[in-house]
Amino acid sequence: MSTTLYLRSYLGNIRSAYNTARSECSALWDKLEAAQRENEDIQRSQHYTALGKQTAQANFNRKRDELNAELSRVLQNAESRFAEEREGADHAFGDLFRVLPEQIDQNALALLEAGVLTDGELIQFGEKYQDNPAMSRLVSKYAAQRSEKTPDNRELRRLAVAGNMTTPKHLEGIDTLTMWARKGLRVENRLLADGAAVYFDEVADQIVKDYGGISLEL
Repeated sequence: MSTTLYLRSYLGNIRSAYNTARSECSALWDKLEAAQRENEDIQRSQHYTALGKQTAQANFNRKRDELNAELSRVLQNAESRFAEEREGADHAFGDLFRVLPEQIDQNALALLEAGVLTDGELIQFGEKYQDNPAMSRLVSKYAAQRSEKTPDNRELRRLAVAGNMTTPKHLEGIDTLTMWARKGLRVENRLLADGAAVYFDEVADQIVKDYGGISLEL
């Protein structure tokens, strides 16, 4: 009995790794900010001697370095998980998006080479073969040639670009989600990280919707 493997499982693992790392980073950022506020209060206070302030600054520097090291560890662990899921997804789905000779539809190729297709028919070919890597690139090639003659046709221009995307569709989904995860884990700038994190779930839901259905029968 066959089972179906979906890309959404890899996307879900990346999302889980991000959420874990994000939670750990937030806790560490909180500790760092609290330590910084405490040190700043001491430095402004008139109740501490110069030696006391110097000692407090040294203690804060040490605490800051320890927390930054821990933040780096969290980020490295997250990156390892991201890389592991990307490698696993490519191993599972890579062959679906590699250009292979047997993907060529000779009848369609003959029509493309003859130049008898209208712009609309060429665009329909693009839709028909969008999941066929070899044919998609061939259609894109002819769309690029045609769009030079009809530069105002946006659909042709889009088709000319789409077939030549160098990143396979499954990795496009993985890489897009990973990019957003990294934005939410900018350990060097919490403000930017928090700003990206606000949109992460919404973006992740859309990515899963767009790419999660990529499947393989096992």
